[in-house]
Amino acid sequence: MRPRYIFSINEKKSHHLGNKAEMLGLLAGKKYLVPDAVVCSWDAYTLYGRDRQVILTDLKKELAPLIRIDTSYAIRSSANLEDEALHSFAGQFSSVLNVQGMEATIQAIQTVWDSVSSTGLETYLAKYGKVPGDIKMAVIIQEMISAKYSGVAFSKNPMTGLDEIVIEAVQGSGENLMQKGVTPDRWIFKWGDWTSKPDASDLSDEIVSRVALQTKSIAKDFGMPVDLEWIYDGTSVYWVQLREITAINDIDIYSNRIAKEVLPGQIKPLVWSINVPLVNSAWIRLFTELIGKNDIDPLDLSKAFYYR
Repeated sequence: MRPRYIFSINEKKSHHLGNKAEMLGLLAGKKYLVPDAVVCSWDAYTLYGRDRQVILTDLKKELAPLIRIDTSYAIRSSANLEDEALHSFAGQFSSVLNVQGMEATIQAIQTVWDSVSSTGLETYLAKYGKVPGDIKMAVIIQEMISAKYSGVAFSKNPMTGLDEIVIEAVQGSGENLMQKGVTPDRWIFKWGDWTSKPDASDLSDEIVSRVALQTKSIAKDFGMPVDLEWIYDGTSVYWVQLREITAINDIDIYSNRIAKEVLPGQIKPLVWSINVPLVNSAWIRLFTELIGKNDIDPLDLSKAFYYR
């Protein structure tokens, strides 16, 4: 019996679909709006290197009743190691947009597979003690939505780790934001109010609020800070990617609210070298009384900024 390689993202049982596809399936399962998609499992990628022509022929047979001539698709990676907490692989694998027809779809799938062998990826993998052979590549074939606006949304500020929703948006496709470097409009939502918003934007406050509220809801449903990609087609907000925010676990945040009271004004290097260990050690003794034994370093509690 010929093995099956193409699966819907809505199928509950794991079929080696990769992290990105499985997260889209979970989003759809929670009733968030996700464009229709199927996934080519990584079993096809594994066998592709051994019997290329047979795999491509089998994929064409499976995709024949699914690929519509009048529809454009986004062909995207969904690797086994992708979008994990320790490494996101953002931008490391190829994506092919606006794909139409069977032949173009098959070619785009091969483009995603071939990106596993790129030189830049080898360097990225080496940082985590991995090699290209550790990658198992599933591929998402997802219906493209005609985007009036596209963007990203974070349930926590990815730069500071603060508990605020950050939304960025550009007109048209998300390709303008991710690949062409178009400067996006940005909104920051905190404690029920906008703390930052563009001076002028054609994207209505109602739509941005819809994105913010769904971002908050998704983060609550999945129990983690989330990094999302979304599309607005003029009527509905669609979600096309979900992953955990991976860059906020080790962010040091400093405030001068207390420091400017106990270390006021300009601090010369000699005064700094004496006062900082002395004052911060006193703080650590206070912390120890409150929270118990800890490994806080006095020098980690203050940083100099232009002699202040």
